Amino acid sequence: MSWTVDGKLRVYINGKEMGSKPASSATIHPGGIMALGNSVSGMNKLYNFGGELTKLYIYAKELTAGEIQTLAQSGLCSNAERDLSLTTHAITWRYFLSRKRYGQVAEFIPSSCESYVPSDINCAEELRQKSEQLERIQAELAEETKELNDTKNELKDLREKVEIQGEELRKVRRKLRMCRRRCDRLRCFDHTTYEDSDY
Repeated sequence: MSWTVDGKLRVYINGKEMGSKPASSATIHPGGIMALGNSVSGMNKLYNFGGELTKLYIYAKELTAGEIQTLAQSGLCSNAERDLSLTTHAITWRYFLSRKRYGQVAEFIPSSCESYVPSDINCAEELRQKSEQLERIQAELAEETKELNDTKNELKDLREKVEIQGEELRKVRRKLRMCRRRCDRLRCFDHTTYEDSDY
């Protein structure tokens, strides 16, 4: 299936265009949720998909009829879809294989593809492991970021306390200078009185 930005939808089966119709177009924004085989709102037995899915790619451009025919004729074990994804942004089948799975989902590798290397199918387990490792690293990073933010807040509080204490110290110093001036005047007065008494 392919569609254009002006809302033209075309459906292909085995590389052959079976029909087309106008369709509304919309921008796909990042950060959304995509679900295969069930509802995006959660597991629901009413929406279970019974069948097989393989080599699902979502490209950032409309494929030409020639490109779609090439993909259809390339066979199950080829990397034609992956090679085409190198020329444009795409959500790849390898990405889908690396995501978490729920429910009764079994991975099936056709015997004709077992010796095909590198294959998107043969990379599934490695991708899942790397995805889990990445999630652990992200969780650790989030925890370390939280600790760093807590430390920053503590330092901010300490800095505010130091500033308050510094202001108090400046006030004490000002009072001390005033006291010294008063003491100096008193000494001067006492000294003068003492000299007058001698006369």
